[in-house]
Amino acid sequence: EDIYEPTIVLMESRSGLHDLAAATVTDLNAQVLLFAVDSESTWTGYEVLFRHWKQFPDLVRRIRDRLQIVSALTPEIGRDDYLKGFRERSWNMFRDHLYDEFLHNADPANDSFSFDLNDEDAPHFPWLINWNRGFAAGASLRNVQDTPVESAYGSFLEQCGQYIEMLRSNISSKS
Repeated sequence: EDIYEPTIVLMESRSGLHDLAAATVTDLNAQVLLFAVDSESTWTGYEVLFRHWKQFPDLVRRIRDRLQIVSALTPEIGRDDYLKGFRERSWNMFRDHLYDEFLHNADPANDSFSFDLNDEDAPHFPWLINWNRGFAAGASLRNVQDTPVESAYGSFLEQCGQYIEMLRSNISSKS
């Protein structure tokens, strides 16, 4: 990190978070995007990871505000129901393992790390990558027009751009 000063680190870890990826996720001061589909295997895998992290409260406090869930293949059909279920499962997982215990009579000045189910700024509230028929059919990326790219990745790239601008703004204000 001192030598290369990465802005973005991309890791593919479908087969699990091995030692190198785990160290990168927990030790680099970087935003961590958790790509997911609303399936039992996805939530079981993240549940195991979050349960492990929960054993180390200092680690949880260091990384939880850098996590962001991403709905990786948001369907075209039944979208609202899919996103409702996805968001609820994501919120349950974050609430049970990473959010501070929610207190109904908590002091509003309390700095607890907790979010409402529908809070769009929360790490459990998914950034979206839309399923796209052209990509699903295995079309060559050389022949893909801008429209399918925008359709599939537009919202996600916009949110990434806003996040990067916020980081730049925070860095500038510290200088």
